[in-house]
Amino acid sequence: MRILLLSSLCLVLWVVSTAVAQDKKRPRAPFRPPPFAPKLPPRPEDLPDVPAILKRLASADKAERLAAVEQLQALSSEAQGAIGALTESIGDDSEDVRFAALHTLGMMRGDAAGALDGIRQRMAEGNSEFERLLATSAFVRISKDEDALAEALPTLAAALRSQDAWVAAEAANALSEAGTPATMSLTEALNDNSAQVRALAANGLGRIGARDSAGEIIQRLNDESPEVRAAAARALAQIGPAAKGGADQLVKMLGGDNSNSVRASAAAALGSIDVRTPRVLNGLARAGFGKDEATARMAVEALMKLKPDPNKTTGLMIRLLAEAKPAVATQAMQALADIGEPAVPALIQAIQDEHAQYWVVLVLSAIGPSAQAAVPALTRALDAASVDVRLEILLALAKIGAGSAPALTKIVPNLSDENEGIRYAATFAVASIGAKDAAAKAALERNYATGDEFLRMLSAWALARMNPRSPPHGLRAIRSLASALTSDDPRTQQAAAMALAELDLGPASIPQLLPKLGQAFESPDQVVRANAVEGLATILERLPPSPVLNTALGSPQLRELAIAVAQRLGPKAKGSVPALAKALTDSRSTIRRDTALTLAAIGPSAEAATESLIAVLADGDTEVRRAAAYALGSIGSGASAARQPLLEILASSDASVKPVAAWALVGIAPRDETVTKQATPQLIESLKADRAVERLAAAHALGSLGRPTVGALSALKYASQDPDSRVRKAAQESIRAITAGNSE
Repeated sequence: MRILLLSSLCLVLWVVSTAVAQDKKRPRAPFRPPPFAPKLPPRPEDLPDVPAILKRLASADKAERLAAVEQLQALSSEAQGAIGALTESIGDDSEDVRFAALHTLGMMRGDAAGALDGIRQRMAEGNSEFERLLATSAFVRISKDEDALAEALPTLAAALRSQDAWVAAEAANALSEAGTPATMSLTEALNDNSAQVRALAANGLGRIGARDSAGEIIQRLNDESPEVRAAAARALAQIGPAAKGGADQLVKMLGGDNSNSVRASAAAALGSIDVRTPRVLNGLARAGFGKDEATARMAVEALMKLKPDPNKTTGLMIRLLAEAKPAVATQAMQALADIGEPAVPALIQAIQDEHAQYWVVLVLSAIGPSAQAAVPALTRALDAASVDVRLEILLALAKIGAGSAPALTKIVPNLSDENEGIRYAATFAVASIGAKDAAAKAALERNYATGDEFLRMLSAWALARMNPRSPPHGLRAIRSLASALTSDDPRTQQAAAMALAELDLGPASIPQLLPKLGQAFESPDQVVRANAVEGLATILERLPPSPVLNTALGSPQLRELAIAVAQRLGPKAKGSVPALAKALTDSRSTIRRDTALTLAAIGPSAEAATESLIAVLADGDTEVRRAAAYALGSIGSGASAARQPLLEILASSDASVKPVAAWALVGIAPRDETVTKQATPQLIESLKADRAVERLAAAHALGSLGRPTVGALSALKYASQDPDSRVRKAAQESIRAITAGNSE
């Protein structure tokens, strides 16, 4: 269980938490409000365009070439099709370009095996020590030949001892990349006269996870250099339980080393080597109260990793809440939240401690319904607590939920508090508890009559939650929340969308909601539009969606919203296929296009729209025609009536629609010999398209044919080297499918 203050209406908690100025020494627990807008697939224009990058790489402008190499570096394995160009770039006139190209090829590791000969040449002929080292480093990362690696290791071992810190660091990184074969070189370097070399060697052995060198690394815990001692401790942390022999020395360092960095590294190592002796646990506990914050945090984190008996650690963690610095208290708070319900009795006792109270309440809030036993103590604390603690108590009672009903009499007065944050939190608590209460109802009605937009919305939502079977309360909440969708405050917009999704609305309520959602969907703000779609889609997922969608599709003002929601629902919107088919005759081309794409999202269940989609294949708008062909292919064999019209498109000059028509024909009739003969040349041509999505679709379609056709295997083998990894994978899968089909 993580101590993120999440709830069914988590964004409201975030709004509440920012409404009150809190003590800077007592920050709230970590909170990350989730994005509400639905996740959309990447647009074709957002996909990596490797061919365009390669054009930049051929530029006469050095800055352009360098920028291109850096773009390819960011793509890493996605840039496999650029290996030849990168190999040429390691001989570029510009040193910066050569360095960047070598580094990029090294980052691609085994994928860049084709560049090894060129890299070997730079290892021998590089213009500087650093360039030759970069080449060697790239070679070690790419090559899997043990003899070749052994040949490169002496160069790296020598570079590790360079006076140039950059050269030494690169050598250490390359040695650690070489793995086990480099262990001996790095272990020998632990005894070098230079502290820099010893520290780099320890770091490298840690990255390798060199268990056989744990004894030599433990000896470096006594090194005269604090940098080496810290590096040795970090290495032992990475090696893990095989480094148990260093536990006593690490405890000694934790309590007595004069370097903060060394003490923090020792604490981290103790959390990883899995030793749970009293000496280790007590040493970490003492360090949790130390003056150095980084060491204290690491010590508490180490205790959490070791998971000692909760009965022994709960008291310690509560003490840390009261006495430690805020960052350490946050760590302790997380540990208590992970313990969960067993920690509740001790937390109840600690509520009375004014130094720990704030943190204790946050922990109880994170534990949630399992902390119900704390409700009486939280209720008593409401009377005397400061504003910031009161707010947290109210949110904790909300998180506990229905079990907080006995606290209602104490919560209600807070609905009228002079502080707006307290009013928001109290409203949220009343709504989360859900029990009917006359005093709460009266206070919420008063708040609904105020000029505070957020409080009005929240109060209407709370009243509807308290009275789920009351149509007047439901309708008022709908009007208030729908109006808030177009608020100038983005937090209010998002909270309204979430609250709408939380309401248990029946079919009779939806007509009241649609006009407001339609108004929100007309907003130029994409977030507002997405909120409107997601809010209605979430509601319709709990209802038969078609009656509502059909009504909206029949309205020119609501049609666009209905189409977006139906697309979001996909196959669940199959009952609206006839209404969507009618929408294909809308005078607006964007509506016709989006309707076709929605029918594609519904898939085979949209078969009844086949004739309407066939008619749209003759639309005057290219994008509409493409969408119609895509929808017919998505319907599959149920759209067999489209076979001939799509074949006619293949024979036409409609270059924009022909690739989609070929793909669609394969979806409709993959075993039809005429389809195979006519579609294959277009699909092969589509493997060369500029857009990766078109190449991907073509690769999949050729595999769906299931048998070899003229030129298909050769084209797919070419596509298996595509710059886009998804296209490569699809091509390889299609080759296997065709080969298997042929063998049968």
